[in-house]
Amino acid sequence: MPPSNSITFLEKPGTRDELMIAEVMRNYFKALTKGDFDLLLSVFWDNAQIDSKALNAQGVVSRDEYGRAIAPELPFFNSVRFFDLLIKVHDERTASVYGFTHYIFRWRPGKTRGRIWKFMKENGIWKIYESSYLPV
Repeated sequence: MPPSNSITFLEKPGTRDELMIAEVMRNYFKALTKGDFDLLLSVFWDNAQIDSKALNAQGVVSRDEYGRAIAPELPFFNSVRFFDLLIKVHDERTASVYGFTHYIFRWRPGKTRGRIWKFMKENGIWKIYESSYLPV
């Protein structure tokens, strides 16, 4: 059976902010599964800090550094799973999404990792300003 792509939430997003944040996460997921570089960068604020495991950008990098590192890898995602995502809106401008990712690439086995994505809302738009891995 070939690997499958999926995104699941622990709780169904209900508020307007939760629905908007869930849409950002769906766009992030879709960008990885479809290899859509522009869509991928669009989910992050320009000054975002991303903890990357991309082959060419290990550690915390800027959005642009992440983009340069992940672009050559996008065609090689065999399977992407975002699962057990939990959205927590902290106040009118900040929120977090906690959950897990599992990526399978053509050249290496998959690995499940805990993740935290921190969101900020500006001018009614939610985007990720920080992405990090949970300690193993």
